[in-house]
Amino acid sequence: MIFESLELNNFRQFSETQSLRFASKQDNNVTVIHGYNGSGKTTLLNAFVWLFYGSFTPDFTDTDRLVNEGEWEKIDEGEDIEVSVKGVFRHDGQRFVAKRKKVVEKLAGDGAREVKTRAELDLSYVDDDGELKSMGGPQDAMEQILPKTLYPFFFFNGERIEQLASPQAYERVENGIKVLLDIELLERAIRHLSGQTANDLRDEITKHSGLEGEKVRKERAELADTLEELNDEREQKVKNRGALEDERDRIDQKLREQPELADLQRERDEKRERLESIKGQIRDAKENLADAVSEDGYVPLTSSILSEALDLLDDAHEEGELPPPLKRQFVDELLERGECICGRSLEEGSEHRKKVEAWLEKTSSEEIATIATTTRAEINKTTNKRKKKFHRNLDKYQNKRNDLNEKKRRLEERLSQISSEIGDEAPEEDYKSLENRRRKIQDNIETINIEIAEADREIGEVENKIEEKDEEIKTIKQESEKGEVAQRRLEAVENVASALEEIRQLQKQSVREDLSDSLQEVWGDISIKDYDASLDSEYRLQLTKTVGGNQEPVRGASTGEKQVLSLAFVSSLVRKASDMKSNGQASGSGLFTGGEYPLVMDSPFGSLEKEYRRQVADWVPELAPQIVAIVSETQWRKEVEEELGPKIGREWILECHTPKHRSKDIELHGREYPYVAESKDGFERTVINEVDVR
Repeated sequence: MIFESLELNNFRQFSETQSLRFASKQDNNVTVIHGYNGSGKTTLLNAFVWLFYGSFTPDFTDTDRLVNEGEWEKIDEGEDIEVSVKGVFRHDGQRFVAKRKKVVEKLAGDGAREVKTRAELDLSYVDDDGELKSMGGPQDAMEQILPKTLYPFFFFNGERIEQLASPQAYERVENGIKVLLDIELLERAIRHLSGQTANDLRDEITKHSGLEGEKVRKERAELADTLEELNDEREQKVKNRGALEDERDRIDQKLREQPELADLQRERDEKRERLESIKGQIRDAKENLADAVSEDGYVPLTSSILSEALDLLDDAHEEGELPPPLKRQFVDELLERGECICGRSLEEGSEHRKKVEAWLEKTSSEEIATIATTTRAEINKTTNKRKKKFHRNLDKYQNKRNDLNEKKRRLEERLSQISSEIGDEAPEEDYKSLENRRRKIQDNIETINIEIAEADREIGEVENKIEEKDEEIKTIKQESEKGEVAQRRLEAVENVASALEEIRQLQKQSVREDLSDSLQEVWGDISIKDYDASLDSEYRLQLTKTVGGNQEPVRGASTGEKQVLSLAFVSSLVRKASDMKSNGQASGSGLFTGGEYPLVMDSPFGSLEKEYRRQVADWVPELAPQIVAIVSETQWRKEVEEELGPKIGREWILECHTPKHRSKDIELHGREYPYVAESKDGFERTVINEVDVR
């Protein structure tokens, strides 16, 4: 998807019909749009979103009032007015024209309005003969080009992009990744098979198994309802924890910016990082301890039994039974030959033959002798070496865990002490209140962590009970052939669902690893600090650093660092989408097919420090094949203009007209352009003017 033009008609600040065109050349792929606060920068971003999906970004308010105020006042009661957005773009070698419009009627009384038509999308394409052909199912077709789940990564407010690095964004990031490689399609299939299909078959099975089947069905249904409630409650707790963590981090940032508290806050950040590292080491030590018990925990419990077995082998050895004095094969050969080694005849029934035959009871096969020898060796090894190894590992891991728990206790005490010191030394009452609020937040986070752990335990118990009921249903005695057929079908459905789940996990892992590698590459090119960036198994954007040879999470990352991290992730998505198309990875399932996509960014440089501003400005044109940057005058500073200037292909100004008597110009490329002007009719409006970039 590469944009050619955008046309707005009576859309919020943009009165009548106004349009702009976009740069798309390889060396000049940047379109810059300058706008004063309130001139319509966020409106312009939302024009794209509304055009394609009929929805808006979260920060766009009063979404039911899209008509330009000045044009609305011009029409009489009973008349109507059209508000629309039209875009022309290329995708996958095809040229498309998209238009969304709605008609609003002015009713009598206080300028009341009524929507005469819904906001409908029309999507057309230019065929090989140059004719414009309408597409059926335009919304579905648009979502095949760019799914709604992915649009927040391609059309976004740069001042809020850092929220991708927050706990609340994990689900949004995961959902975006699922769309790549049609993981979402697999999940739908798995949900259908494991959900409705499997449940229908279970109902069929229990229907044909009498009272016992009905009893099992009801018990399973009750467990399923309980599980759903527990999962909903846990999900809400996780969201609540994420919101609290975000609020705590915002407080930390404010305290970090206070000179009198900076040292204490810095120490708190370091102690928190160390505490998280130790918690991870405690988990590792616990897992190592569990592995040691799993592998050799039986040794102390079986020592007496193994000793008795060894005594039996020793007794057999003393009695000459093990190892055997003669091999059975040797005695069998003497009897078969009918002649003893001394030359005597071993005729049937003779005394000499009977004496040789008696040796058969004292012999054993080579296999038994070998087993006896091996058993003795293994018992000695188990009762001695493995027993010593088990106790050695047990002591090592327990001591390590105890040592780590002690370090954890001391760190927690120091963190509590730091909190008290910050509260005592805060220069203003507001900062003391902030610290008190932070303490309450931290207490709530710890409480929620315990509740989540308890919920996980309850969920695990219910899931185990459901599995037991499922096994019972699969083996319950049937009263008819229909029930037996349903049982076989259920087993087949579960096998297919299991195979699809394995494929899904492999695909998710593959795309996550690809994105994580790309994320680190992009981050490494632009970051100032020696941090590593990654996308972990839970789809969290993470910054880590090496401390004492260990990788530890970066705590208290700045807003600018989070913004750069989020931009790097968006760049990784853009690359992945492009790779899917060029490498032929698109599934052809009718979902996402990949391709090249632009980035439309409102205020991409707002929260960045000077060094990052220059780095990001230099790097932005490489993010995607087409960049649309919407900026204010303060964001268009020297370092940004110097880096982006040579790569600009189109440049525009959103000239803000206001009833207030004031005016302001903006200087671009050595020329003055109107930036704010006085409105002649008393209504606010914005006029789009092009800048000469030659």
